[in-house]
Amino acid sequence: MKKRTAATSERAKKAAIIAADEAKEEAEKKEKKLLVVKRGRGRPPKEKPVVVAVNEKSDEPDIDEDGAQSLVVEWTKDLTWSLVTGIEEDDEIRDGLYPGPGAIKRTGGKPKTHFHDALGVKIFADNPAYTEFLAIDPELSEAEQTKKKAEQRKLLAGKVKNKIKTLTDTARIHILDMGQTGAGLRSAAEITPGSKLATQWDVIKEDFPWLFNMRDLIAARPNLKPVGLGNNDTPIDIDLLLRTRTDDDTSSLAPDDTEDLPAQLVDSDVLTIDSDSDDEIAATPTLEGALKRKIKPEGKGNSKKTPPKKKTKPQTGMSAPAAAVAAKKPTNAKDRFSATVLAEEETAQRALELRTAKNKAHKDVALAKISAEKEIRLAKEESKRADKAEKAALVRLRMEQEHQMRMAQMQQGGPSSASFSNAGQSGNFSMFDELPMLPGTSSSDGSGFAGSSTYGGFDGF
Repeated sequence: MKKRTAATSERAKKAAIIAADEAKEEAEKKEKKLLVVKRGRGRPPKEKPVVVAVNEKSDEPDIDEDGAQSLVVEWTKDLTWSLVTGIEEDDEIRDGLYPGPGAIKRTGGKPKTHFHDALGVKIFADNPAYTEFLAIDPELSEAEQTKKKAEQRKLLAGKVKNKIKTLTDTARIHILDMGQTGAGLRSAAEITPGSKLATQWDVIKEDFPWLFNMRDLIAARPNLKPVGLGNNDTPIDIDLLLRTRTDDDTSSLAPDDTEDLPAQLVDSDVLTIDSDSDDEIAATPTLEGALKRKIKPEGKGNSKKTPPKKKTKPQTGMSAPAAAVAAKKPTNAKDRFSATVLAEEETAQRALELRTAKNKAHKDVALAKISAEKEIRLAKEESKRADKAEKAALVRLRMEQEHQMRMAQMQQGGPSSASFSNAGQSGNFSMFDELPMLPGTSSSDGSGFAGSSTYGGFDGF
């Protein structure tokens, strides 16, 4: 039984050793795969794989691209310093990657990839660690050599771009950490030795010694560090707000401004002045200095008064009108497009104004037409009323004339009261017939009247 147990334990040990060896071999294979870069996916490499020393603390992973040779860059401190100094020393690269506030600096329309490519050539061309990668087989044709150089430069530019992004992001994190206790430090030399901030800087400096260099680059870029944000613990310098000018202060101490002073201060005619010369005025005016000035009473001012100026009539201006400057023609497509849009907007505005004017004119015409029709209708009604009144006046006038004529005929006949009464009783008297005969006379027919009348008699005459 003991022999079986010992044999089993030995087998288990051997199996464990074999499994450990296999796991170790698999780990070594994975490491080799990370170091050895293949050309394309699923294709046999046309050239020998390029192996470059890799730093375990590399800030950037490997990037594979289809159809292009890949590369793993060891971003050592020296190589990173060369990248940072390359940005700082070249003004064109710095303005292209980290443009500062203020006037826009012309970069000739170059994209950021152009500056990444320039940095890649600058820091990798003379580096002996990448000589094998940058070597080109002279047996290749000129077109193939040009294509390979372009692929290499594109790959190096991508590495530079990723590294710059990593540096920027890491610097912003450290800036936030240092900003809580740094309170406006501009460089590492301003850190007080032995302080808490110095201890924190020692830790950061081991892995990120270019913090202040990156901080200066980022600080000039408004979209990464907005203007106006600062540390709340920093005191505000208000000396500029409280600083006053001597001329402005002394101008307020003129005698005209002393009307509201107390009576016991105004009554003093001459007061002593501390300074030896009258021309010397204290830089900071005080109430005592203001009260020690000589105050002139009213009426004792300068005897020489400036004569009043004569008033002149308005005159035409002598300046010539400014010459109209012709607008410059747009040069690029963007300006031409803007000019076209402005012209279209102006045309639409003019069309809208014209349409509004037409609508207003139509409205005015309609209102004038309605007003004219109303006036015509009122004039017709007024004319009708005038015609009716005129007709009524004519009828009345005719009636009055007829009445007057009858009265005149009655007065010309001169009948007696008896005959008139008889005529009135008979009811056959008419003004248009012959006058009645006098009593005692006989008519031709013996009736006592000259004739009969068809007009009825008048009662009340």
